[in-house]
Amino acid sequence: MKSISFTPISDEAATTLGFEDYNLTSVHDYSDIDVSRLEFTGNMGISLTKMLGLNFGFLYDDYQDNDPYLVDTTGTYYWIYGGFSIKF
Repeated sequence: MKSISFTPISDEAATTLGFEDYNLTSVHDYSDIDVSRLEFTGNMGISLTKMLGLNFGFLYDDYQDNDPYLVDTTGTYYWIYGGFSIKF
């Protein structure tokens, strides 16, 4: 992730907010997300009639956070779906 940089604020704003620390130059170091993604989204379709059909699919995602900072975002997500199609 690239470093975040902001334009400088005015002296008046800096005085008012002097007690705050808005230095976000190391935000990109908070988490080193290594995302592995295997995705099957091909639409398998079966025609029942000229107008009706069936559709099926599968989705799989695997995330690995190698250096969690605030929370570990490691996880796996999968989804199997099916449906009807109607052609007009």
